[in-house]
Amino acid sequence: MSPKHLIYLASFIIFLSGCGLEPDEEEAEEEERVAATIVVDQNPFLPLTVGTSIIYTDGATAVTSSVSKNTTLSDDDATVYDLTMTDEGSETLVLQVESNSDAIMLEGIDGSLIPTAVNRILFDSPIELTKDQKDVKATILAKVASGLLTIPVPITYSITVTKSFPFDSNDDDYGILPGKKINFSGLIEVSDAENSLTDINLEIELVLSIGIGIVSQTVVLDGTNTIVNHEIESLVNSPLTVWFDHNAGSPILDAGKPNNDGVFKYRPTASDPVENMTTSLFNIANESELEGTGWIDISINSAGSYVVGLKSNSNLPSSELVSKQVIFNGTDGKQYSGSIVLKNL
Repeated sequence: MSPKHLIYLASFIIFLSGCGLEPDEEEAEEEERVAATIVVDQNPFLPLTVGTSIIYTDGATAVTSSVSKNTTLSDDDATVYDLTMTDEGSETLVLQVESNSDAIMLEGIDGSLIPTAVNRILFDSPIELTKDQKDVKATILAKVASGLLTIPVPITYSITVTKSFPFDSNDDDYGILPGKKINFSGLIEVSDAENSLTDINLEIELVLSIGIGIVSQTVVLDGTNTIVNHEIESLVNSPLTVWFDHNAGSPILDAGKPNNDGVFKYRPTASDPVENMTTSLFNIANESELEGTGWIDISINSAGSYVVGLKSNSNLPSSELVSKQVIFNGTDGKQYSGSIVLKNL
C-alpha cells in the first residue's frame, strides 16, 4: 500500500561527568543508549506527531490544524494521519496522509468543508504528492450527495512539485521560509442529471517547510470557490523555529523574531506561555547529524535548556535560505520536530 518503512537509528547523547567509567558503568551506559534508539520514518517536509497543532490565519480568523492517527486507514505497513483543520465556525477539512522518509502520500479528504455533492473522497490507492504526475486516471471512493452510499468515481489528476519555493508569510513570527510547493488538480467525474450533479474541479496547493510541515494551504473548487486559504501563524506543542541572519558570514540571531534567543522553545497548549525545552523533558535525537554539518553548535546552558548557535567558518552555507530539521524525543515517548533557519537575503 505504501513504500516500506525505512529505519533511521540515532542514539541520545548522555552527558557524564568524572574522570572515567568503570566497566559496569560502561555497560549500563550502552544499555541506556540501546534503549534510547529511535525509529524515524517521516518526511522532513511533513513531520507529524499526534497531539501537535499548527494555527493558521486567513488574515481575519484563526484556523487550527491538529494531528491525530487514523486507526481505520492505518495498518502494519503504513500509519495514516488525519490533519484536521477546524475554523471558528467548527467547519472542518481533513487531509488523510502518510508521511514517509521518501514520499508523502494522500489517502483521502473528508470533512464538512467538502461540497455537499461529494462528502468524502478516498483514493483507491494512495497518491504520491512528492513527484510530478500528469493526467493520471484513477478511481476514488466517494460519498456522492446526501444519503447515497459510497461509490467508485473516476478522477483524472495532475501534480506539480516546485522543489525550491521561498514562502513569504504575512505573519511577523515567520516571514520568509524555505519551502516546497505542491499543486494538485483533479477532475472528479460525478455528473448525474437525475441528482443534479456536475463534475467537480478540485485544486489543492500546499507549501511545506522542513521541520515544520504545511505552512500554507489553499483549496479551490471549480476555479472560483476558495474554501481554504490559510498561512501559518503559530505552532502548538512543537519546537519553535530558531532564526539566524547570515550577516556576511558571521551569523547572528534574528532580533526581529519573538522568543528568538537561541534557546529551543515550545508552547505546550495554545493558551500557555512559551517554555524552554530542557533535558529533563527532551533529548535531541539528531544532534550528531547537526553537529556534523560543521556550522551548527548545540549546547546545554546552566538551566538545562538546549541552545543552538551557528559557527563562522567555511562550512556555513551562503544560500539565501537554508533550513535544518531538529528532532526531539520527549519523555512522553513522542517525537517532536523543529527547525533552524538561516537567511542570507
